[in-house]
Amino acid sequence: MNRELIAIHSHAGSYLPHWRPGTDYTRCYSAIKEQGGGVLRDLSHEIDYLLWFCGGWKRLTAHGGTFGRLDIDSEDTFSIIFEGTRCPLATLTLSYLEHTPRRTIVATCPDLTVTADLIAGTLTWANERHSFTVERDETYRLQHQSVLGDPDTPPAPLRKGWA
Repeated sequence: MNRELIAIHSHAGSYLPHWRPGTDYTRCYSAIKEQGGGVLRDLSHEIDYLLWFCGGWKRLTAHGGTFGRLDIDSEDTFSIIFEGTRCPLATLTLSYLEHTPRRTIVATCPDLTVTADLIAGTLTWANERHSFTVERDETYRLQHQSVLGDPDTPPAPLRKGWA
């Protein structure tokens, strides 16, 4: 879809203690700032796709921290607002504190609003809902096949990773 973006809003949240069943979440890297943990780093793919949609940011403000009661030293909540080169308003909320998992994107264009629910596997626009199914580990499997030289899945050039 090649449309003018007026605004895009993304939200990714789930409850960190539920991420890795059978393990002590307070000992995983997600909970430990020194090991690179924190919701901003764990859920950074949301930042990647927002920059892909919106272009590089021109102005940005953010606020985050450890606000919940998870007994971790990494941030559990973060919000970012920015103006992109192709979109005047983008917002992102990331959270380890949400008991009901959510991963949504709402894009507003002059003549259309598109809503994606990445957990439910739905894409809605013009009052039409479309469903899609992606197995949880399929994207990881495709990445590994690409790295290992699967001829049907050529790796992207390094410069595309920063585009």
